[in-house]
Amino acid sequence: MESDTLQLTTEVDPTGAVIIAAEGYLDAEGGARLGREADAAVASGHTHLLIDLEEVVLFNCAGARQMLAALDELRECGGHVDFVGVRQPLRRALHFAA
Repeated sequence: MESDTLQLTTEVDPTGAVIIAAEGYLDAEGGARLGREADAAVASGHTHLLIDLEEVVLFNCAGARQMLAALDELRECGGHVDFVGVRQPLRRALHFAA
């Protein structure tokens, strides 16, 4: 994996929640890609998303804002989003960007 890209993997867990795991660099493009992946999950009928950010090694505020903007739209449409594996620096940025 190249350190300047964001890789996404998506799977459905036994409860029906969609897990989107991110790995790499969360920049504005990566945040937008994550948002599109979440949109696709909701469009296919899923209402609960788990966003796993444990393997995000670098991020910038533009990426965090882009991701949160997309996820806010999902929440407005009745979707539920949980974050897992968020490391402290990114947790702080997400808190301030929200």
